[in-house]
Amino acid sequence: MAEFKPALDFVLADEGATGEFTNDPADSGGATRYGISLRFLRTIPQERLNRYGIFGQPALADVEQLTPAQAASIYATEFWAHAPFEAIHYQPLASYVFSMCVLHGTGQGIKLLQRAIWAVTGQMGVPADDGVMGRKTLLQVNAILANDHIRDILVAALMAEHAGFCRMLAEQRPKDGAWLNGWLKRCYRI
Repeated sequence: MAEFKPALDFVLADEGATGEFTNDPADSGGATRYGISLRFLRTIPQERLNRYGIFGQPALADVEQLTPAQAASIYATEFWAHAPFEAIHYQPLASYVFSMCVLHGTGQGIKLLQRAIWAVTGQMGVPADDGVMGRKTLLQVNAILANDHIRDILVAALMAEHAGFCRMLAEQRPKDGAWLNGWLKRCYRI
């Protein structure tokens, strides 16, 4: 069973474990610290923001002053709790899928996993690429993980799916093309 803390550490290795604040105008996310952007904070309902110690409409100062504890709480509630990552029987894969969900949104991250499962099993559409980590997806992924050789094939297929998706994003959104090399480094690290 996978755990949140190693998955969070994996994400923060790419998202800024040092907590450096950035506000690059070329970054679609805008002002960011620990991988949490102002743009993202503004999508969270106020009742949950209050639990994170952010009162009122999120502002630049909230991102600049974001603490490691606040960031961990946001990742736990806004991402980890939205899918049963803990039910994946291989921590490195759970951490990788969690990272994809942080980068692309939970639904898209899970769709990439589902499509990688298709590549391994040769059964397109099983499980459906619906972006939900339900019973069928978990049964398939954990059956694959039970065999070390097939597990490695799933990891390679998932990296390829993820890299292909990032390349497509860079092509569709030329402004974000500057981030492609960083995204690809993230794709090929597990």
